[in-house]
Amino acid sequence: MAFGHIKIDDILLAVFGAGISSLGVGILEYHQQKKEFEDRLLNMVEPLISAVEGLREIDVGSIEGTNKPADLLLDYFREAESNELRKKGAFSIFPAKHDSRNALVCAIERCGENDVESFIQDESSSSMVYIHQHIDRLNRALESYLNCDKVLHQQGPLIDSEITRASYLFGWMNKAPCLAKCKDARKTNCLGVFSSSETMIRDVLEPAFQQARLFNCGQTGYSKVLDCLLSVQKRWLSYAPGESGNRNQLATNLFEPISQLAKLTKSDLADNYENLWPTN
Repeated sequence: MAFGHIKIDDILLAVFGAGISSLGVGILEYHQQKKEFEDRLLNMVEPLISAVEGLREIDVGSIEGTNKPADLLLDYFREAESNELRKKGAFSIFPAKHDSRNALVCAIERCGENDVESFIQDESSSSMVYIHQHIDRLNRALESYLNCDKVLHQQGPLIDSEITRASYLFGWMNKAPCLAKCKDARKTNCLGVFSSSETMIRDVLEPAFQQARLFNCGQTGYSKVLDCLLSVQKRWLSYAPGESGNRNQLATNLFEPISQLAKLTKSDLADNYENLWPTN
């Protein structure tokens, strides 16, 4: 059939050709957007995973003769802070108390109370080294929590925004059962696990973040910081048999879904996510 000099076959061919061309352009744009998203996300999550992996563990060590060294150290800090307040307040006329300090020194040096003062005056004594060492460890731990808090506030919203975009980019595949096992559909599952882990991390670490902020402003002391960090780290440290030291479970929970996602991509950054990198 023909209309004037135009055949219907030519019209159908033109329409069909235009459709195929549009489809081809659409597929190319989809793959381009996907590649850009994957590169952007893998680049964006690295500082967050590094910040969580970089959290410093508080290890109070062991003191011969006691199975509660943390309690001795906590009591020492509480007493020291109480004495500091006593100097500034209405009770400055009363002498400072040193019962907890003496108990810590006696436990470390294995001495009687009459010998405590000599060890206090000696900066190289085991008890003074222990105290200064743990103050330094607390300061470094606080710095790591403050850094993690900062990165979460900076990167978190950006990552959440990228994951929301990805739900539109890849999400339609999950609606088709026949596509549920394809790479792009599996990527959405990885992103869902990562997002849940990120939310859980905020909940677990927020008490430590609050204490770190307060300490940084001079509104709390080492005793509350130590008590809080020891409690919080129980939720992110796990013993790994056959490995030296403990494992940061929060960092592992973040890293694993991103590592799985990276393996499904053709991003140049994928090789960076083969193994969780050490930062401590």
